[in-house]
Amino acid sequence: MDFVAVCLAVAGVIEVAQEIKQAIEDFKPYIPLIQGLRNPGMRQRHWDIVRIIISQPVIAAQGLDFQNSLRRS
Repeated sequence: MDFVAVCLAVAGVIEVAQEIKQAIEDFKPYIPLIQGLRNPGMRQRHWDIVRIIISQPVIAAQGLDFQNSLRRS
């Protein structure tokens, strides 16, 4: 591989890394919300309020984790 090809490859890797970094930064504000929703103190009345606010059905299930939530959406 010549120098130019290496530089272009590195530039592509840097671009992908910057996109991933931006995606992480965009996601960070949601982390406290996710942590709050995982609180074991959440009761049915709390889930009812969440459901009303987001106008979507909410399923609070034991063992529901972030990975499973992503698969469902």
